[in-house]
Amino acid sequence: SVVTYKLSVKVPSVPGNWWVTMGYDNVFLPRGLVGRLPNLREFGVQLKGTMGIFKPQLEIWKRDETESGTLGLDFDDDDDVYIGKLGFSPMKGVRLLPYVVFHEQQRTAARSTEIESWYLGLSASARHKIFSGKADFVYQTGDLDRASGETDSEVSAYVLWLQGGVTLGGA
Repeated sequence: SVVTYKLSVKVPSVPGNWWVTMGYDNVFLPRGLVGRLPNLREFGVQLKGTMGIFKPQLEIWKRDETESGTLGLDFDDDDDVYIGKLGFSPMKGVRLLPYVVFHEQQRTAARSTEIESWYLGLSASARHKIFSGKADFVYQTGDLDRASGETDSEVSAYVLWLQGGVTLGGA
């Protein structure tokens, strides 16, 4: 079983509609992420709000190696995930979500490699009459800092997902 809990508090004396949320919940992970970044259900803090057509959101998620709250992960995971999103809708039927994700895996007793990954992405969706479409682009860069005596590595990858649809009437 998975337990999700959240505490949301409206930020007072700030123009717009701003909320701070903390607790255990799903982490936003775009489907274009390359490499090992599992679906986390970890403790985190979110700040989200509205600024005109923009909906900025900042998230910080932490996993301590003493916890095993995520199914399928070992006790030796010690990860930090920092996420920035800026969703907006420039016109009716179009939604854009540029984002950046920083993922850091610390060295632990069971893992000698420290991994730092940056994911820069854009998720776009549009709908016009019977047509709909979605595009996700993610660029990943980062470093694998191995223990002394082993060769370090640099990571560079990108991925593009395209999806389209047509809604047809009943027969």
